[in-house]
Order: sequence, then C-alpha cells, then structure tokens
Amino acid sequence: MPAFQMKPIRFQKPSRVLLAAMAAVALLHTGCESLEDAFSPAVQGPFYTPANVILTGLQLPANVRRVAVLPMTTALGNQAAKNGAETIEPLLLDELAKARLFEVVRITPERLMALAGKPALRADDRLPPDLLERLSEETACHAFLFTELTVYRAYPPLAIGWKISLFSLSDGQLLWSLDEQFDAGMPSVANGARRHLRHHQATASAMLRETPILNSPASFARYTISAATETMRPLPALPKKSKEIPKEAPKPAEKPNR
Repeated sequence: MPAFQMKPIRFQKPSRVLLAAMAAVALLHTGCESLEDAFSPAVQGPFYTPANVILTGLQLPANVRRVAVLPMTTALGNQAAKNGAETIEPLLLDELAKARLFEVVRITPERLMALAGKPALRADDRLPPDLLERLSEETACHAFLFTELTVYRAYPPLAIGWKISLFSLSDGQLLWSLDEQFDAGMPSVANGARRHLRHHQATASAMLRETPILNSPASFARYTISAATETMRPLPALPKKSKEIPKEAPKPAEKPNR
C-alpha cells in the first residue's frame, strides 16, 4: 500500500489592493479618533479646579510617608450621603493608595472605638487628649486623615461633596484640607470626569470612554477623589524670567559744524 503523502498547503499572499484597503481603514479609524479628540470637551476642556483648598507650606512635609485614615463620616442629617458611604469608602481608600502620596493605613471603626471611645470622628470634634500619641505609637503613622461625605446625589446630574482634612500626628497642626462639591451638571466638572475616565479606564470607543462616568456614581466618585488628592501635590514652579540686559538709549545725532 503506498504511503500517504500530505500535499503542502500554499498560502496566497494578500493582494496589494487588499493591503491598501486595510491600511485605508486603519488610517480612517485613526483619523476619526483624532477628529473626535479635536472637538471633545474631555480633551479641550474647560476643566474644573478645586479652589477651596488649604495646603500649609505649599506642599506636604517630606516626612509624611504614612497616614492613618479614620472611618468616613457623613454630613449630619444627610440620609443620601449615609446611604452612599458604604459604597464610596472603599473607593476612597483605593484612590488614596493609587495617588502614591503616602502609605495608607485604614483605621476601622472598631479600632477607633478602642482608641477614642467612638467609632467615628469629625475634624471639628473634640478629640481625646491622648489620641494623637496612641495613633502614632500603634500605627507608626506621621499624619491622620478625616473624611466626610457631605453631598451624595446618585442620579444624573451626579454630585459628590467632600470635607477632608490632614493633620500632623506630631503636633496636631493642619497640613491640608479641602471642602468642595463636584456637580456633574457643571460643564467643567463633567469634562474633568470624562478626562479622568479616558486616562484611567480607556476603551476603544470615545463614546464609551466618556459617557458612563456621568451615569455611574462609583466612577464619578473615583474622579472626585482623584481631583481632591491632586491638590495635595505642590504647584509646579513657574519658569524663571531671564533678565534682559538693558539696551543703551540711542545717542542723538551730532549736528554738523557750520
């Protein structure tokens, strides 16, 4: 019986016409993306910049490398914020860690109860006299953070408000604070949210990059936390103006002797 022989399979090279068509489609797709970017408010702005911020000393001290984050609180009597806190608090801890400004140490309500006799504290509460010392000893942290969710609107236009304060554990001095409300009904806030989604949750479609964040409380919350933590960073130094050498005034022309 003759041995079975397999015939080699020959692959045909794609024609030049097909290659040209594929290149044209890719170029057209790239061109459409560039055209979308040219008119997209997520690229062109304007963008919202938090203004109600205090940053002592223009930047965080270099020795603040580890921060104790106290349990999140909500505005008194604000049931909507209270309902949203359980969802938002894990996002807060995650975004703080992503910012890489310092190591984040979560203080649970149970641990705070053991330290202060309360499961939660606000920045304007009267603190136990030994709380700072005990926090420093038990956590090896350099500062501690209060967070309060002041506004939480989970339907469009979304809105989230924050009161956040960072204090030194060595002397109790305020290092940084922010009191802001991010309302997606403001075009500049919506643009900032879209830009955040583009940079952190990019997808193939520009529409998919920009639309969901204005309908997702969780995604919008991440944007607000990221925008808040960015204000902890020092402002970029302004470029120094070069000193221009003053030019000598032109000398008046001498009158010819007559």
